[in-house]
Amino acid sequence: EGHGAKFETYASLLFSGGTNPNLVSTLQGRPTGTSYAPGAGQQDRYDQDGQTFAVFTNNSYQVTDQLELTAGLRYTHEKKDLDTRYDNTDNGLGCATLATRLGQSATAIAVSPLQCATFQNYLFNDLQTEQSISEEAVTGTIKAAYRVNDQVLAYGSYARGYKAGGYNLDRLACPYQANTTMSNACVASITASGRPLAPNPQQPAGAQGSLQPIHDTSFAPEFVDSYELGLKNTLFDRTLLLNATIFYQKFTDFQLNAFNGIVFTVTSVPEVVSRGIDTDVVYMPTRGLTLQGGLTYAETQYADKVSSKLGQPCTGGTIAAPLPAGCSRLPGSRLSLAPLYSASGAVTYEHAITGDLMGRVNVSAKYTSTTNTGSDLNPLKVQKGFTLVNARVSVGPEDEKWALELWGQNIFDEDYYQVAYDGPAQAGTYNAFLGQPRTYGATVRVSF
Repeated sequence: EGHGAKFETYASLLFSGGTNPNLVSTLQGRPTGTSYAPGAGQQDRYDQDGQTFAVFTNNSYQVTDQLELTAGLRYTHEKKDLDTRYDNTDNGLGCATLATRLGQSATAIAVSPLQCATFQNYLFNDLQTEQSISEEAVTGTIKAAYRVNDQVLAYGSYARGYKAGGYNLDRLACPYQANTTMSNACVASITASGRPLAPNPQQPAGAQGSLQPIHDTSFAPEFVDSYELGLKNTLFDRTLLLNATIFYQKFTDFQLNAFNGIVFTVTSVPEVVSRGIDTDVVYMPTRGLTLQGGLTYAETQYADKVSSKLGQPCTGGTIAAPLPAGCSRLPGSRLSLAPLYSASGAVTYEHAITGDLMGRVNVSAKYTSTTNTGSDLNPLKVQKGFTLVNARVSVGPEDEKWALELWGQNIFDEDYYQVAYDGPAQAGTYNAFLGQPRTYGATVRVSF
């Protein structure tokens, strides 16, 4: 049965601004817990406006009792404007001194390695920038579903997805360290400013560096072409549900979010490919008992020649660029935080306690195979495979108007990295955000 076209218009306007005057105090030579002198600090304001317009249609046609075809199409227009003002109430004199011939000595840089970090860069003082991006995207899907019998459904699909581009709402500057090269964004900002590239004695002959703020902090929209072939099975008098899907996804301008110890920076990776198989099962052997499980195998990799097409942050491994020069580990490698295998399982049991009062027990577990948690794929940032186990016990009426729950997360107190990164200005040291430790508590739910 066909469905008529569906029309939808969406518009959005967003204003945002923020102040963060509390920075690392020990770099200022002041006691731990203090920051700038009273009345001094850093204040950056970001005013972003966004408008979105979209129109789409989705149609299904029942060719036969067994075969159904679906086609959908969507047009999206995005416009985003960003006005930024950077202010330092201190004048960054230490950084300004470092930019002179005398201040460029290796000794000065070694003594104060963060003296020209973005939050202390004097070139950001009273800097105002305006940016605007406008983009269009046509996306859609084609799907064929064939019901083999009452128990088995086979399907195949193609879909093109779109994720809008945007801005890094933080300070980005050109690298000013040894063995770095200028990204296109740096060269453009320096050319527009009229300031020359400053020679740096730490760098090889002919190499150049700069403190120039990057005016263009935008990143490109992301697109994905996705192909799927799958089976959905309902077996044994509907007590067993078994699904399996083979997938292939190709991302263009994949939005990679990298943390360098000070800021997160989103950059566009030209090509990423993910392929694999995803399975899940639900089994209900008796009344009140449900067993669930899932297994995914996924090869998610950068393209073989990705580094030659990447600009910032693949040009230095500096405060503004968290990845190493050339991103030599990326081509052909698996993405960070992309396990080859992942599996999950759960057991749930429900039973009447008295009248309509129900008791429920749930225990679940998730296994994640070895992954690299660093955007630069440094082997020292690898997290070995681990399993997290959670449990929940609840009591409440069958109509779910209220419930009392006792729960525990990560009940075996597994230690694991969420993200690892280089210690800023501390060569050879690594820091990490750790996952939540064992937590437990109680929850009361009431619905009206």
